[in-house]
Amino acid sequence: MNSFNQLEYANFIIRYLLKRTPKFPRELMAVSETEHPVLGDIWFWSDDNAKVLDLLGTETVWRNNREVVPQILSFLTDMSEDALILRRIAAPRLEKLARSDGVAAYTHGLLDIGARPERAEVSLGMRFHDGRTARNAVLGRHYVSFSFGGIRHSVPVGKAIVSSRIEETPDHVVFVSVAEIVVDRVPGIGPKKRIGTVTYSTTVRINTVIAEIEAEFQIDPGVSVSDVVLAFVFDELSPSKNDVRYESIKLVRAGCSEPEAESGNLRKGLDAAGADYWAVVQDSHLSGFALAVHCLPKAGSPIHRLVGTRNTTGTLRTVASEHRFSGRHAGARLVAGEHKIITSGGFYNRPEIYARMFAEAITRVPGLQAPIDYSVSYDYGAEVKAYSRCFASLTKDCTLSSDPAMKAFLQDRVDYYHHAYNALFIEPAQSRQAALFSRSVSFMAFAYTDMIKATGETKYRDALRACCDIIMTFERRNSGVAGRPQSGFLMGQENDALPYPDCHGSCLLTLIYGTVYLREHKWLESIHLGFSAYRLDTMYIEYFGGSIQDLVGVDFELQNGRQRTMDTFWNFNGALTLRAIVALRTAPDPALRRIWVHQAQRLTLFERAIRHRLASSQRVRGETTEIVSSTLSAETNSETQPWAALALTGNGDW
Repeated sequence: MNSFNQLEYANFIIRYLLKRTPKFPRELMAVSETEHPVLGDIWFWSDDNAKVLDLLGTETVWRNNREVVPQILSFLTDMSEDALILRRIAAPRLEKLARSDGVAAYTHGLLDIGARPERAEVSLGMRFHDGRTARNAVLGRHYVSFSFGGIRHSVPVGKAIVSSRIEETPDHVVFVSVAEIVVDRVPGIGPKKRIGTVTYSTTVRINTVIAEIEAEFQIDPGVSVSDVVLAFVFDELSPSKNDVRYESIKLVRAGCSEPEAESGNLRKGLDAAGADYWAVVQDSHLSGFALAVHCLPKAGSPIHRLVGTRNTTGTLRTVASEHRFSGRHAGARLVAGEHKIITSGGFYNRPEIYARMFAEAITRVPGLQAPIDYSVSYDYGAEVKAYSRCFASLTKDCTLSSDPAMKAFLQDRVDYYHHAYNALFIEPAQSRQAALFSRSVSFMAFAYTDMIKATGETKYRDALRACCDIIMTFERRNSGVAGRPQSGFLMGQENDALPYPDCHGSCLLTLIYGTVYLREHKWLESIHLGFSAYRLDTMYIEYFGGSIQDLVGVDFELQNGRQRTMDTFWNFNGALTLRAIVALRTAPDPALRRIWVHQAQRLTLFERAIRHRLASSQRVRGETTEIVSSTLSAETNSETQPWAALALTGNGDW
C-alpha cells in the first residue's frame, strides 16, 4: 500500500472538505459534498462521510490525524435515529426564484417549493443536483364539508378563494389562501347563504423539511352548521414523471401500524380516527430510493378518515385526510392541521418507526439550524463499513484512540446495523415487501470482510455468505458483442435493472471476498462471466458540452436485443471497477488466479485505461492531491475522493 499517496489524498479531504456543520441539533465537524457550494448548496451526506472514514480510518491516515476520525464518527452517530441512518443535512437556505409561469417558487436547502396560493396549491420536492428533483407532493383541491339546513354541502376551496398572500420572513414562508364559503339554501333554488370563511395556510421553515398545513374555518355569527369536515388533499400523486408514484397507504394508531390500510377501499374511506401518523408510499422502487409523504395530525386535530382515488394502473391519484368536528357549531372557529414530510428512501414497511421519529423530530425543530433529509442513506452499508474499518485498524493498533471504549463501540455498531439490515432490508425483500440496492448489500459484505479478518468470528462469515447469495440474485446472464456468454450484476432487480459499473464492480468484489475468506468456489462461474462483460468503448459523453471518450464499461444485452455499455466516465465508477480488477489479479485463491490468467490480456488493458483516467484527473495542491470527479470536472466530491484514493493506493484486501 502506498501510504504516502494515501496521506496526500486524505489530507485534501481534511484541509478542503472537512467543515463545521450547522446545528442539527449540535455543531460538529463533517465532510461537505464539495469544497465549493454547488448551485448555492452545502450538503453533508452520511454515506459520503462514511466512505471518507473508510479512507481516514486506515492505520496510517488515522495515526497522522488522530482528532478527525472521532469527529466524523460523531457526525454519523448524530445522523442515526435508532436503525435509521438519515441521509444528509444542508446549510440553511430559503430564496425566492423568478419564474414566468405564475408559480411562486422558492429554493430551500433541501426542498424545491412551488405555490399558487390563488388556487390553494403548494408543491414540495426533494432537491438533487443530478436531474432527480421532482414534485414529490402536491397539496391542493382541499375542501370543506358540513351540514346546513338539513342538507350536506361540500365546497371545493380552490374555486371559492377571495384573497391570497405570501408571508415571507428570513426564516420561513407561508402561503395563505382565504375562501368564502357560500351555499345554496336549497340546491339550485333561491338565494345563497354565506357560511363563513376558511383559511388554508402552508408554512415551510428554513431549518427543516417538516412543512405545516393548517385550515381555519371561521363560521359567521348567527350561522349554525354541524359535522364539519376540513380536508387536506394530495393531488396529482402519481404523474410518473421522474418516477413519482405512490401505491399504498400506511397508518399508525396508538403506536401500532395497521396493515389493512394498504388494501382498504379508498373511495369508501379508511378509518383514521385517532391516527398518530399516516403516509402515502412508493412500494415499486428500491428501498433506498422509494418515495413517501409522511403526515402527522397536529395535537387536537380530529382526523377522521382517509379517502381518495386511484389511477387505472393502481397507483394513487388523490388522497384526502378528513378532520371531522362532530356536533353543531354556531359562530365557531374550527382549526385542523397536519405536519407533512417528504422522503426519497426508507423502511416504509415499518411505519411505526417513522411515526415515533417524526413525533420527536417535530419537537426539536426550534433548536435546529440545518434542515435534515429524513430519507435513509442510499448506501446503508457504507456506514457499517466505516465502523468496521475503524474497528479493524484499532484491532491492529490500539494506540490510534485514547478512548478505551472506542473499540467496543465500533463492534457494537457493526453488530447493531447487521441485525437492522436483516430486519429492514433483507427480510422484507425476501417477502417482496421491499427492493434491494445491490451496492448497499456489497458494502455490508465489505464490512463483514473487515470483521472476519479482525475477529475470525463465525457470525461474520455467515453474514458474508448470505450477502454473496443475495448478490447472486442480481446476476443476469446475457450475450456479449460476439455472442459469447457474460453476466451483468444489476443495480436493482426490477427497477434500475442495469449493470452500472459501481454496482457491477462492487458485486464482483463481494464474490471475490466470499471466495477467498469463505473458501467457497460456487461463485466462480459468475465471477468469470462478470469480468467477461467488461469492454473498452468509444462513447459520446453529453456532459460539459459533449466530448468523445474512450471508456471501460460493462457490456449488457438489453431486452430488445441491443447492446449497451454502462461506462466509467465518472471516476467513482472507475474506482470500484479498478478495485474489482486488482482484487482478482492479486487474489491468493488458485481458482481465482485461473480466471485472471484466462482474462489477463483484456483486464490488464482495462486496468491501465482506468488508472490513466484517474491519473489524468489528479490535481496537486500543496501537500495534498485532489482526484476530480471526472477528467472534465472542476473539482472532486466526498464520494469520488475516498473511493478513488482507496482504489489507487490499495485497500489491504489480502
